[in-house]
Amino acid sequence: MHDVVLKMDIEGSEYEVVADIIRHQSRISCITGEFHDLDSRTEEFNRMMVALLEHFRVIHIHGNNCGAYDHTNNFPTIVEITFINAALLDGDAPHSARRYPRPDLDAPNEPTIPEYELRFE
Repeated sequence: MHDVVLKMDIEGSEYEVVADIIRHQSRISCITGEFHDLDSRTEEFNRMMVALLEHFRVIHIHGNNCGAYDHTNNFPTIVEITFINAALLDGDAPHSARRYPRPDLDAPNEPTIPEYELRFE
């Protein structure tokens, strides 16, 4: 069916709705969400990602430069991630070697602060 696009910006409560997302995953084609507190909720974020990646694939990521950068984990404390339902793909999505943010797609959350560069190799 995949008739739902889910936009999620619920200021730290996103971890509480993952079970509901998984329960309704057959209806969800795309999720775009902002994930907070990655420095203090690292394990919870990682568990959430494992659960979501059973049904969805990451197609875009952007570090929110309004939040801090966690040098311990080498990652922003707030990220915006877009997922697509894996059932809509013909095979697995290829791993990205691109740098993020993408100048043709992303804009800083706070224009006066430099963006956080993300690289996946």
